[in-house]
Amino acid sequence: MTASPAKAGRPPTIPGPDPGTRRPGTELPPGACDCHAHVFGPQDGSPFLPGAAHIPPDALPQHFAGMPRTIGCRRAVLVQPSVYGTDNGCMVAAMESGIFAFRRVAVIEETIGDAALEALHPAGVRGVRIDAASKTPGLTLEQAPRLAAMRRRRKRPPARRAGSGGARRTGRAP
Repeated sequence: MTASPAKAGRPPTIPGPDPGTRRPGTELPPGACDCHAHVFGPQDGSPFLPGAAHIPPDALPQHFAGMPRTIGCRRAVLVQPSVYGTDNGCMVAAMESGIFAFRRVAVIEETIGDAALEALHPAGVRGVRIDAASKTPGLTLEQAPRLAAMRRRRKRPPARRAGSGGARRTGRAP
């Protein structure tokens, strides 16, 4: 994955991804998944929080997409980085690009409404991040049980399993 220098905003304070990604010596098993990756920028369209602890260089979805393919992953999970707080716009744009079959972990506020949370699902969101080390906005460990209880009380239609001919709980996100 290659990073591009930020065109606007603050200069990077951390290095970007390794541009020399190569296939590992051991072949990954079928269905292997890169389970924690970030994309950033461009900063002029996706500005970082004013109090962000570090500033990464732009690392765009089109640059990231080649890396999992090179190492043998067919799936990847993009995790919302702390530099954006609860603004999931950059990640949603990456998902909507269609460049790679990403799933996503978002950062949300405890007060997120059902409609806003459900709107993240079509963008590939299947989980939420609790970042106990960051001082940026987002769900805290103390708030998570309350949000989980609210979600359990809400009735949700059962997931449909392809080819089953009917609704059935699968135990995992579609």
